[in-house]
Amino acid sequence: GLSTQLSELGANSSGMSKAEVLQLMEDQNKAAADTAKQLTEQRDANVKLFTEAINANDGFSDDLKKQLCEAQDLITADMAPEQVKALSDNQINMGNQISAAARLAGQGFQVPGAAGSVHIGVDDSNAVKSLQETMDRRLGILDLSDAKRFESTGGKLLEENKKFADKVLRQFDAEHAPALREEHKMLSGGDGVVSDVVVPVSWERTVIREALYRLVGLQFVDVNSVTFGSSYSIPYSYRDTTAAGRNSTRKYEGQSIQRAGVIQTAETAYNLPQKISFEVSDELRYLTQAGHINYEAVAENQRNASRIIGEDTEQVIFNEVLRSADEFGAVPVASENLELQADGSDTILILANFPV
Repeated sequence: GLSTQLSELGANSSGMSKAEVLQLMEDQNKAAADTAKQLTEQRDANVKLFTEAINANDGFSDDLKKQLCEAQDLITADMAPEQVKALSDNQINMGNQISAAARLAGQGFQVPGAAGSVHIGVDDSNAVKSLQETMDRRLGILDLSDAKRFESTGGKLLEENKKFADKVLRQFDAEHAPALREEHKMLSGGDGVVSDVVVPVSWERTVIREALYRLVGLQFVDVNSVTFGSSYSIPYSYRDTTAAGRNSTRKYEGQSIQRAGVIQTAETAYNLPQKISFEVSDELRYLTQAGHINYEAVAENQRNASRIIGEDTEQVIFNEVLRSADEFGAVPVASENLELQADGSDTILILANFPV
């Protein structure tokens, strides 16, 4: 038969002992762990170099920085610093493009697919800005102090007025983009057309802006800028007075907790049919400048138009606020007889309820 015999390795044997095998395995595991740790440290250093380069850009928002830093998943431990820098530079260039597009959108430039007049142009946002500065200089607005220009609002431009005016002007620029672009090109070439039938769109833009800048009533109403239509819905919410929230919130051990109530609804708003026109003639400017008086007709027409539109809008706003205040809490009264008080001598009549 067959037999197997196992024997311990002798001192002169070329094989490895059990202790030597265990030591070899331990050394290999330690070397693998050290290699993995070194790779992790090297990748962390590359990621730190990448994120610090992006976060150093103060012009980027926190959300944009977070979005750009998501590319760190592409970084490996064996990447050289030059490769990491090339990746960060690529992300920074992309961030500059995104940030520039956001600023252009805030200044009224519409990206492809947005509502408005679609056209191909170069640097249209700067064209509108340059055109507006030209009009402000021509009409003497740049020479006015804030105390004089914003006299009705305490000598400064209120934040609510600026926000609403920016919304209106962005919509205005979108609807009149071709005309504004052409006017900028004509003024840049030293030529322009102003007559009693053609009024520059930039002049209309200035009238609207100055009228909105000086409104006091914008602090008392909820305003928005929407596309013109017969009506539109205004969503809002308010507290349900029959539910918890004003009282019944004190609960002791074992008592049920009441639920607060919020009612969400909407109201339909209709446009007020307000229309007004102004006659602006370039001939008047030539006639007044030909004399010895110092009178700028075009600038004065702009100031008068802005003032008239602003005063008319102010009156509409405060009339609505006043009517709403008078209607609040009104109680219907049926068949009230004031004949007993109306004897010819009384100047004050007492009502059963007020307001009615």
